[in-house]
Amino acid sequence: MAGSREPSMPPPGSGNGGPAVPRGTAVLDQLRAEIAAMLRHALATGREVPPVLMRRALASLEVSGDPAMLSAVHAQMAARVAPARPGTLCLMQAAGNAGPLSLLGPVRNVRWLTLAALFCLIAFMLTTLSPLIDGDALTKELFELDGLQQLTVTTLLLTSAGLGATFQALFTAQTYISRATYDPLYDASYWVRIGLGLVAGLMLAMLIPMEKVDHAGSLQRPLLALLGGFSARLTHRVLQRLVDTVDSMFDSDRRQLVEQTQAQSQSEARQTAMRTRMALARQLMGVQGEILAAAPDDAARQRLAAMLDDLLAGTPPPDDPGGATPSGESVTPGSESVTPGPAPP
Repeated sequence: MAGSREPSMPPPGSGNGGPAVPRGTAVLDQLRAEIAAMLRHALATGREVPPVLMRRALASLEVSGDPAMLSAVHAQMAARVAPARPGTLCLMQAAGNAGPLSLLGPVRNVRWLTLAALFCLIAFMLTTLSPLIDGDALTKELFELDGLQQLTVTTLLLTSAGLGATFQALFTAQTYISRATYDPLYDASYWVRIGLGLVAGLMLAMLIPMEKVDHAGSLQRPLLALLGGFSARLTHRVLQRLVDTVDSMFDSDRRQLVEQTQAQSQSEARQTAMRTRMALARQLMGVQGEILAAAPDDAARQRLAAMLDDLLAGTPPPDDPGGATPSGESVTPGSESVTPGPAPP
């Protein structure tokens, strides 16, 4: 209808009966929060902020600020605090409201990683207190153990791998936090690394054979689990090298088979070419006999003799377009002979 309008989608949060929030308000609020965070960071770290930029930044924090001015001030402040990220600064400053948990880290994901590291540490200490853990149990192969002792040793290896994995994740996160370049989009990647570290540490500790040493033998498997948890990439490269070694064994047999097949094909092709040249040579000899009986000029006999020599030598004879002799006389082959052409390769 002429006076009807297409119904618009309700804004987020209006389904609960609350007031309708304009779509751009959230973006403007985010710009103001990041500008305030960058301004605090610049002042706290002694960055130079020109008076003009300071006035514009303070004016942009007003609710009635111009969106174009907000965007321009945000870009100028981001250049001032680089390489720090505006979103990271805002996230770290907002984490101060987390209460006592803020002591575990300035970002929520870092706090969870710290709790995971503490859990692995406490579990490791409690497992080592078990009477089932001794030097003899740690030097034996895992499949030589049975029952509760095998479960306890496996738990010890898992907690060792967890210590290495959480240490590596926290160390990586701390590097980005110290530079204020931490990106929350990669939160899940830290937990993926921890999962890979648990699997890699357990695989190294269980599958690599160990020599039984009197004093240091009981520390070899937990140490391997710790190293595997810290560097899952190392375990991946070890496994990839084993796969490449096994694959090269089959590739060498396949390459030998291909080379043998190619050599056989080339030999058959050479034999076929030789038989073809011999057949053409016999035909040329018959044509030569007929030419000698007809007694033509010497030039035709010399040309035919040269073609026969080249063919027997394994090189193709020169092309003779039109099949005419140099003297202009055509050569008439016998009843069983054909006009010779270039030898096949």
